[in-house]
Amino acid sequence: MYAKSERSKIYHLLYSTFDYTLCGQKAKGVDLKGSTQGPGLRVVSEQPPNRMLCKQCEKMEQRKGINVMTKAVGTLSILLIGTVVLGM
Repeated sequence: MYAKSERSKIYHLLYSTFDYTLCGQKAKGVDLKGSTQGPGLRVVSEQPPNRMLCKQCEKMEQRKGINVMTKAVGTLSILLIGTVVLGM
């Protein structure tokens, strides 16, 4: 999910709760009519065309990827050590 403002040519990435962007801004849900008019960031389901990704959201997304990879490597190391110790 994404968030955008009518006044900006930048879009943001959202946490899975859809209430805050990765860069820390509050996002509002889309109203029942689907309008994104008015101040503030509105949640949208599709990547907004002709807009740039927020640099801070991009950095946070990259950090999330590194953190996930680090956790996966750590888990793999524990599994490999367990395999050697147990002789499996």
